[in-house]
Amino acid sequence: MIGALLQGRPPAGEQEVKDALERVMGRAGFVPEEQGWFGRTLENFVKWLNEVFDIRPGVVGDLFATLLYVLLGLLIAWLVWLVVRSIVDARRARARALAALPPPPETLAARLARLLAEARAAESAGDHLRALRLYFWALVVGLSQRGELAYRDAWTAREMLARGRAGADVRARLEPLVREIDGKSFGNEPCNAQDSARLAAVCREFLGGVA
Repeated sequence: MIGALLQGRPPAGEQEVKDALERVMGRAGFVPEEQGWFGRTLENFVKWLNEVFDIRPGVVGDLFATLLYVLLGLLIAWLVWLVVRSIVDARRARARALAALPPPPETLAARLARLLAEARAAESAGDHLRALRLYFWALVVGLSQRGELAYRDAWTAREMLARGRAGADVRARLEPLVREIDGKSFGNEPCNAQDSARLAAVCREFLGGVA
């Protein structure tokens, strides 16, 4: 009012003063924000705990904050555990699926190498009849790999000679071996180291460096 008089303006009326006060009090910071129902309920609950247990103000709020952090940590740990478990389960399921798949078919080259290795092991162990049979089938597989003889797992030696489309030279070498192996296997003919060594030499002759 005095300022208005000094500045040569007429004093403001009572209504103008009220309007000015309402504008000032209505600015942000002067009007308290209204709490929601959850905030009011939580505040009343904290006050009730303070009164019932005679706890100084602020302790219950700190306790709630600590509990919320603990619960949040447990929730994050649980989510991480779920993710890790799902990854481990997926890897185990993939491993079981791969283990259930049938093994790939053995190639002729792999079969030839296996037969020759087993034949040498049997020869070294003194099982010359087994070595004789293994050297013979290694010879058959090697000739089949080179296209000189048709070979099927289910065929016997005689069926292989009859149905294997062997050439005259191959047949002339294999037929005596079939008779010899049959005689030694079923006719109680002796089989010694010279027999297995001789058939090993035949394999080297026909198969070259492979045998």
